[in-house]
Amino acid sequence: MERPLSRNANRPLLSNVPTGMLQAGRNVVRIRLVVEPAFSGILDPVLIGPHAVLQPSFETQSTFTVLVPQIVATLCLAVALLILGVFVRDDDEGANPWFAAAFILWAVVLTQGFLRDPPAMPSRRG
Repeated sequence: MERPLSRNANRPLLSNVPTGMLQAGRNVVRIRLVVEPAFSGILDPVLIGPHAVLQPSFETQSTFTVLVPQIVATLCLAVALLILGVFVRDDDEGANPWFAAAFILWAVVLTQGFLRDPPAMPSRRG
């Protein structure tokens, strides 16, 4: 857990417990949650069980929280390019570039939900 932290808030995580770590009887699982100071540390319910049982739920969650936003963002960019490439010439009112810009901005907003390791931005701290 070193900085910069990966942004895993919107994605499910699936981890395997190595064979031999769990013993017969009571076991204690400790989860370390590290968050950036500006964000609250909220953790969804943790499911513990056999990998074969948890895998379908993990895949479903991944589809809705990662894959669907990626597809929608890609479609937004495609529509923006279509608007810019086809309809800007015939735009007497000047609305189509704004419409395309809105699609591009929406795609950028969507990437915030599935982009795990965004590029580092320079700090303005002096």
